[in-house]
Amino acid sequence: MSTSNSEYSKAFKRTYLMVCAVLGIACLMLAVLTMTQGPRLRRVSLDAKGLTADLGNRLVLHTNQSLETVDTSQITISPYADFTTFTSNRSLSIQFSERLLYNTEYTIVVEDIASKYRQAASTVQYVFRTEAPTIYYIRTGVDSSDDEIVATTLEHSEESTIFSAKTIQDYALLNNKLLVSTLQYSREGESYSQLSLVDIKTGETTELLLPGRGTLSHLKTSPDKRRAGFSFSGTTQDNSNYQNAVFTIDLAANRSPILVNGLNDTPLSAVNWQFASDGTTIIALSQRSGELLMADSLLQNQPMTLGEFKNIGNTSYDGAKLIVIDKTNETILLDLLTHTKIPLTVYFSGEFQSSLQNARLLANDEGVIKQHYNANENAYYLELSKNGRDTIIYKNTESPEQIIEFTTSPNDQYIAVETTSASAVDQTTESPTRKNTTTKIIETDNKKIQKTINGSRITWH
Repeated sequence: MSTSNSEYSKAFKRTYLMVCAVLGIACLMLAVLTMTQGPRLRRVSLDAKGLTADLGNRLVLHTNQSLETVDTSQITISPYADFTTFTSNRSLSIQFSERLLYNTEYTIVVEDIASKYRQAASTVQYVFRTEAPTIYYIRTGVDSSDDEIVATTLEHSEESTIFSAKTIQDYALLNNKLLVSTLQYSREGESYSQLSLVDIKTGETTELLLPGRGTLSHLKTSPDKRRAGFSFSGTTQDNSNYQNAVFTIDLAANRSPILVNGLNDTPLSAVNWQFASDGTTIIALSQRSGELLMADSLLQNQPMTLGEFKNIGNTSYDGAKLIVIDKTNETILLDLLTHTKIPLTVYFSGEFQSSLQNARLLANDEGVIKQHYNANENAYYLELSKNGRDTIIYKNTESPEQIIEFTTSPNDQYIAVETTSASAVDQTTESPTRKNTTTKIIETDNKKIQKTINGSRITWH
């Protein structure tokens, strides 16, 4: 009996020691493997919509180990997009220098990503898809029906009405809200503007305070969507009369309209104006003097003059260049830093040169789109000038159809071209609703018309 117990005890000890040895070896192998294994991806932070809408958005790769500094040469992004990197502890930030394409699958590969405290490196890969855009536009009411702001997409025909009113003057997008200017009428038949903030999801509408009774035009929002602005013509509550005076509203604060000063601390009345890239500087063409001004909407600095011009267009993606029209009606690219002026040239057909009618700087890159008309061919053109090359994107020969306006999507992937077969523009306001207008949405690269909309004022979200 005792002999049996002794043998059992010895067998148990042998088995126990063998199990301990196996576990010890496994733990040692696991420790060695852990020490020699490179960083692994834990999670990713990104805003798929923001990557297509705003400059400077980033994607952050969070790993399980502290990282050595990662160089841009270690990173491959397909399709290619320009970017910078920043390494911090266990995170690698990839900041895009341009807006990405809509509804596109991107692959990011980081090679030889190394641990800071271990002799280990690995390759990390991440695949994501950007969102398809939502498109907003104004559909003008027919007969007694209301104007509508409508939402749709490129891929589908379904539409939804976000806001409706008898007369919509203009609107602007503020993230998940719309800033809408409508025309109202008093009992005496006097017209005046009303400014409302509309929640896109709930439809809740909030009326915003205006300087007084009058009409609005040139409704704008700052690049950061914090501020809005407009030109006001009418009488304020203190009985001051204004004509195209520029006011701004801080939408994150008390939302009270603030008058922008021009030269000599007088109210800035502008032929045209826009926000600069910093969100607070106003670029405006003075109605009184014809001078191009850079004014401070925060009223902390005196305006700076940049010369006399007849009108202005939009600024470049980096805020350094501006389209201007000089006193001789020549369209010029003005460098706001060096004040260098570059005349814009257009297409030749035989002995006939097209007449330049409009020009717009790209929103995402260096380049300009020029709209011109060639009398010899009786044709309207949209021409892209980029990287030293000129490419015809759109040629319209459907007489008497005319191009009356065009804009680009924030990432320049699409161009929205407003055309009309008649001079049917409602001139009751300075920011008119376009009647009988068809908008063609053209993909910039392949020049194909992706969608045609019976409406105007395309905005991308």
